Amino acid sequence: MNFKPHDGSSCHRASSRSPLPSADARPSFFGRVYAAIMKTREADAQRQMARLLRQSGGRLTDDMERRFSEHLLGGGNFRLN
Repeated sequence: MNFKPHDGSSCHRASSRSPLPSADARPSFFGRVYAAIMKTREADAQRQMARLLRQSGGRLTDDMERRFSEHLLGGGNFRLN
């Protein structure tokens, strides 16, 4: 087995491509479907947050923030006291 000292010329970082696609690259079909689904889910979550904030009287407190998180992440019911 021959061992050759590393001189840095064949460094992985220098030889690899950027992990991010270029601006000209078009996403795949499934990439576009995934992006559309995520955009829809984000818009739905924002609508729910706005509705819940209106129901709470417009005040965003730590307790309301916790309830929002439980509702959006846990799928639980949102109840005002």
